[in-house]
Amino acid sequence: MNIEIQVTKERVGKKWLPFLKVTDGKYEILGFPADRMPLIMEHVASYKFFLEYLKNKTVLDIGCGYGYGTFLLSLVSKTVVGIDLSSERIRKARETYRADNIDFQVMDAMLIEKHFEPNNFEVVTAMQFIEHIPEPQNFLDSVKTVLTERGRFILATPNRLFRLGNSNIPWNPEHFQEYDAKSLDQLLSTCFRNINIYGIYGIPEAYEWERRRMGGNISPRMKSIWRYTPEWLKKSLRRVVNLNLKEIDVTVDDYVVKDSVDSSSFFLLASCTKRS
Repeated sequence: MNIEIQVTKERVGKKWLPFLKVTDGKYEILGFPADRMPLIMEHVASYKFFLEYLKNKTVLDIGCGYGYGTFLLSLVSKTVVGIDLSSERIRKARETYRADNIDFQVMDAMLIEKHFEPNNFEVVTAMQFIEHIPEPQNFLDSVKTVLTERGRFILATPNRLFRLGNSNIPWNPEHFQEYDAKSLDQLLSTCFRNINIYGIYGIPEAYEWERRRMGGNISPRMKSIWRYTPEWLKKSLRRVVNLNLKEIDVTVDDYVVKDSVDSSSFFLLASCTKRS
């Protein structure tokens, strides 16, 4: 697939901002500070990996945020609808990422069955979303309903083996649950078949950066009692970790997707088809 995708950091006025470059233009990546370039690269690499599945397809992108991922999907898809609960994010997405085959809508992902007919989309994507919902089974049931008979569900989610260690409590307070390959496969198998789970990996510098971002320098004992740590202390620890992150130079090509998953995989990527 001959689509040029690059991510750069450029100075605009007094600020450094991240930009998405594709063959026909340049677009600011909203929602990420420029000092989080490795995280942006991981996300873009995830979208890039799945583009081959979306060629000329009708797509629903759930939890699209500010829309840069939806825009990437639009480069190959027939049409793509990006939905998010935040009206502000959707407004920014509409202003920034304009294309004839994109439709951004404010919508609760838990209510997609009320907004779309059954068998409506050939592909549904949910990138970095399923960890944010308390009842993932209900969500998967809804995804299955709006997919066509041979429809495909694609997702990306953090790898709990890399992030949590011996703790079951996510470092990110907005995450209800994080998954390893086994638990993700078990969850998806209730509604889908032909499940393929991949891992995304980076260069050693990216691995170290991500490990530090997830509190890698906090003592194992502290992480083991994360469940019992007061929220004010958690916020303080996260703030200290973020302030001490050192920037590294990486590109999208510094991240690769493999069909094997272990504890050094940053994210889990999954592709599966609708179960009859």
